[in-house]
Amino acid sequence: MRFDGAIFDMDGTLLDSMPVWRDLAPDFLKRHGVEPGPDFHIRASVPSIRGAVDFMIAAFGLEADATAETADITARLAEFYRTEVRVKPGARELLEALRRAGTPAGVLTATEPELAALALRSTGLAEYFAVGGVISGAEHNLSKSTPLPFAMMRERLGTVPERTIVFEDALYAARTAARLGHPVAAVRDASEPRQTELAAVADWYCREWTEFPLELFA
Repeated sequence: MRFDGAIFDMDGTLLDSMPVWRDLAPDFLKRHGVEPGPDFHIRASVPSIRGAVDFMIAAFGLEADATAETADITARLAEFYRTEVRVKPGARELLEALRRAGTPAGVLTATEPELAALALRSTGLAEYFAVGGVISGAEHNLSKSTPLPFAMMRERLGTVPERTIVFEDALYAARTAARLGHPVAAVRDASEPRQTELAAVADWYCREWTEFPLELFA
């Protein structure tokens, strides 16, 4: 099968980084004397660190400096991306196969652009995204529950949905891509509890990217 372009999510898809994001909001609330419920998670609905901080301060009536708290969280994430983050199994081989096939790729992420750039540089993945680069939902105040970020990346790649494969780990984003007509490849990540639904949405569902049929790009 010939694809003209590829769109990748970053956290949870290319990088084993979702546990860090999962713990940020509960840790923030605990430091301010609030015990969040076990399912507390706002990442998908608030596409920026500052937005999440503002949301939690307002929702829980906290006495906190939003600017200082945002800077602290950003610094913690930067250190993680600089020194600890790991590429998910099979992801690098997947990118190599796309490069050999001459298929341009881009990253569509909720993460702040400076953090995404740092993560891709530190893992050596930045070189695979020379054409599409990174589009950050945090920078543009966009969510992948809407079509616009996908359209923005397709414009960069010069492709149409039917020939642009999307790689994701989150059900909400995979659903949007599928509704737009993209072929969807999904990978299991512990941050997404609805794996049965994700597998049903995806054209290819993998426990790890080592299971993905690279011969599709031959």
